[in-house]
Amino acid sequence: MSLRREVKEIRSIERKSSCDDYPESVFSKIEHLLDTISPPLNYEEASVLVSLIPDGSCYGLEWSMIHLVESCDIIDRNLIDLCQSLDWREVLMERLKNKEC
Repeated sequence: MSLRREVKEIRSIERKSSCDDYPESVFSKIEHLLDTISPPLNYEEASVLVSLIPDGSCYGLEWSMIHLVESCDIIDRNLIDLCQSLDWREVLMERLKNKEC
C-alpha cells in the first residue's frame, strides 16, 4: 500500500514536544492537510497518523487524526499501540471496544 501525499507531508513535519511550540503557519498546514484527506485510510496511512497523535490537546488536531484513523478497515491492538500518547491510546482502545459491542 502507499501513502497519500498529505500523509507524507504530515509525517515530514518535525514533531514538537508541545502543540504550542508549532508556529501558526505549521499548525494551519497540518489542519489543512488533515481536512483534505478523504476517508477511509489504508492500514499504512492509519499507522503513520496514529503514531503522530500529540500528547494532550492540540486545538482539535488530535480528534481529526483519531477520526481518520478510525476510518481504516482494520483497527487492532498493534495499530493502537503505535500511538505515543498513553491517554489517547486509552481513548482509542475504549472506542474500539465500544465499536465491537
